[in-house]
Amino acid sequence: PFDQVPKKYVDMYEGKSYRDLLNRPNVDLEAPHPQAKQHVKNYFAAVTGTDEQFGRILDALDEHGLSDNTIVVFTADHGEMMGSHNRMHKSVVYEESTGIPFIIRWPGRIPARRDDLLLSPTDMMPSLLGLMGLSARIPSGVEGRDYSAIMLGKTRERPNSVLYIRCSGPRGGARGVRTHRYTFAVTPKQDGGKATLLFDNKNDPYQLRNVAESKPEIVSEITEELQRWLERTDDPWE
Repeated sequence: PFDQVPKKYVDMYEGKSYRDLLNRPNVDLEAPHPQAKQHVKNYFAAVTGTDEQFGRILDALDEHGLSDNTIVVFTADHGEMMGSHNRMHKSVVYEESTGIPFIIRWPGRIPARRDDLLLSPTDMMPSLLGLMGLSARIPSGVEGRDYSAIMLGKTRERPNSVLYIRCSGPRGGARGVRTHRYTFAVTPKQDGGKATLLFDNKNDPYQLRNVAESKPEIVSEITEELQRWLERTDDPWE
């Protein structure tokens, strides 16, 4: 609920209009999504409030001498479209929805840096168990991978992609793959065909151009990668 934000955070954005805040190139400012136009100020107020409250947690760890022995993670279960591509909320393949934060701190153990590790939500739990020295106790049925060694700055084999899933029944919804460069998704159509999306995030970071038709070799290559994911996860989607 965007309207349930403490007033002091909303006041920080006094004088800002939706044109000031909806400044991503994939937002149509002449005809923005009505919810984005209405709620963007409160959305950023909520972000500011979250930042401040998370800072209180870090301060408390420092005050009690617990920082060096505490693994801190800031993450989320999904992003927010907030008017990008004229969409709101989540569950779409666009980067605003799927590119969630994963910020982790463990002073003296995890080197400070920005890392391009392709991390999926299913990898978070086994990786955290690995950091705590509990790799041997990761349940065998866990589908995610333990990337704790990479987080600690060690050289290990890294994933080339992560799986994207939008569920709607066992064979419904969409499936796709995110690599370091491309976002790829396939959605079945009612006529039996499939709609294919391919974004080149290097040359088109705001995902304004679907290049699936102009890059058939990339579509073929990533389709094979998607098939490997479906087999690995025993996914009945077709």
